[in-house]
Amino acid sequence: MRLDLRTYFRVTSVLLDVFGAATLRYAVHEFEEVNLLPPLVERVWNTGGLLPDKTGVGAVLSAPVGYTAKPSLLQLIAYGGYLLGVGAAAAARVQRA
Repeated sequence: MRLDLRTYFRVTSVLLDVFGAATLRYAVHEFEEVNLLPPLVERVWNTGGLLPDKTGVGAVLSAPVGYTAKPSLLQLIAYGGYLLGVGAAAAARVQRA
């Protein structure tokens, strides 16, 4: 059995990108808590009743993908901007190769 290394590294790159975005979202949350960054909009939505981020599946998704039940607008901008920026850089690198 042979492992396709191109596919393997593409999948792991995407996973690392999502982990990086989750870490950035968490950092923005912490900076908001100590008032170093403004949240812009305190809570964009609240899915705490459906999928709480402290227990169950929400807690499991919190660390690897950055799930939070009550994200601020700045957290969403940081998360989405990171994924778009890193994804665009990766796509440009693939196009050159």
